[in-house]
Amino acid sequence: MKKTPSVLLGIVTVIALLLGLWVHTLQNVIAADHVINEKLKSQLMDVEALLKLKALPLTVTTRKALAGAGKVLQVQNRGGDGLRLTIVLHNAQNQTSSTEAGIDPNQTREIGHMEGWAFVTGDEVAIASPGYRTERWKVE
Repeated sequence: MKKTPSVLLGIVTVIALLLGLWVHTLQNVIAADHVINEKLKSQLMDVEALLKLKALPLTVTTRKALAGAGKVLQVQNRGGDGLRLTIVLHNAQNQTSSTEAGIDPNQTREIGHMEGWAFVTGDEVAIASPGYRTERWKVE
């Protein structure tokens, strides 16, 4: 069976359109992969930066409040340098409070109802300081 030039031209045109569509799809996949790779590189750099940060030289404990309700949070600086702390408190009622505090080497800072927060079991504490990883504790 002999094909006419117009039929062959039609077949070639369809093949060219399919190839063009395939190339376009492939370009989109490559572009999407590039975006994903860049995001992953950025996240990896963030993780690597966090891993290089030191742990805060703190001991965090609680004690029963001597006067008033709840517990008192005790934050002890075990390091040799003073620290500037950002302390974020969160409770089960979805209340959040934050405060800034300086703490000298080998000193203990207490936070309790006198400072506006009577701690109870389950409260969460996050403490951050420049150059250190943010540390989190749950009051027991």
